[in-house]
Amino acid sequence: MSTILAQHVLMLIAFTFTYLLIKDKIGTQNIWNFYLVMYLFSWCTLAMSFLMSRLISSEQALTAAVTGLSLGLAFISGAFVPQAVLSPFILNIAKISPVYWTIVLNEKLNAGIQLGKLLIPIGILIAFAVSFVLIALLASRQKKHSIKNLTF
Repeated sequence: MSTILAQHVLMLIAFTFTYLLIKDKIGTQNIWNFYLVMYLFSWCTLAMSFLMSRLISSEQALTAAVTGLSLGLAFISGAFVPQAVLSPFILNIAKISPVYWTIVLNEKLNAGIQLGKLLIPIGILIAFAVSFVLIALLASRQKKHSIKNLTF
């Protein structure tokens, strides 16, 4: 619960900061759509971190896994390099990542495409968040049952 509160506080700070920086451009850019995409992506990352914490019990292993996963997904999804220069093979692999779909949404919003025409990528981000939480809950339940069945 405290993680969700921290997420919302950080999102509020980010929204406020970006609003103050570009408030004069609010009329020309649809900043609220970008806020929505950022908010959805934060839920995906929160859900993914919940999943990782349920699968990996060692703090050092969790740190290593999260660092490797986040940087790896960012590299193959086009966060550090434009997606246009990545090979189609890499981009197809990247499609199994919420980072890829967030970048796609932001690029399409930058191109002026209205949010209503982007419901499929938005739905994919929501599906990622929900599936990460469901897998984490199943993993927690499985781990709890396997601990109960241990006999010494």
